Amino acid sequence: MTRRFAWIMFAACAVLVAGPSSARAAGPEQIVFKQVTAPFQAFAVEKRGGRVLFEGMLHQTSNWQRRVLRPPKGAPKGKGLLNIVIVDINKQEVWSAYPSEGYYLKSKWSGRFCGIPVVRGIDLYCTKWQGVRVGRENANGVEANKYAIAANVSGFEIKGHVWVESHGIIVRFIGEVANKGGRSTVALNLRRLKVAPINGKLFKVPPPGLKAFGQARQKRPR
Repeated sequence: MTRRFAWIMFAACAVLVAGPSSARAAGPEQIVFKQVTAPFQAFAVEKRGGRVLFEGMLHQTSNWQRRVLRPPKGAPKGKGLLNIVIVDINKQEVWSAYPSEGYYLKSKWSGRFCGIPVVRGIDLYCTKWQGVRVGRENANGVEANKYAIAANVSGFEIKGHVWVESHGIIVRFIGEVANKGGRSTVALNLRRLKVAPINGKLFKVPPPGLKAFGQARQKRPR
């Protein structure tokens, strides 16, 4: 056997050995999407059961998040108010402002708030998921890694797909949330994403020009 023939046989054997192994898809593993530190803004649209629940601008830094929750267009009069939610991520404090009613509510977040709560207390960030990367796609105008994820937390079964861009920002989530009360589809899309410094005045608390609930003679939001 010549030296050249021996090398050809070695290479052929290597391909046969490596082929089936490399062809197997990786199984699910534990995935944790870390809390985003890069400041960014985007227009967020959240749907439940196929219907728009809220839409509005989202601003976030490593310590703060501000989200404008506008009722969907065409919502019946009195069925929802403009709500500006400011979250102090370090202190896990939530300030819900209702400008049209003249007041705000302050509360503690139950569970851990990291950026995108799927249900109260369960966040797309920081939760320990079982998942696998399934590819790379364009999502809402940006290139992103796509993951299939699933988790069972606090009686909720959550599964679906997330798209994560280069800064670690989840720009899309499509999935299902189920518990004893039933099952619903959930979709969140961040559009017109811009990664850039954010004006700190957007996160000023208490919200200027508003009174704490109880000091203003108003009803709680419907």
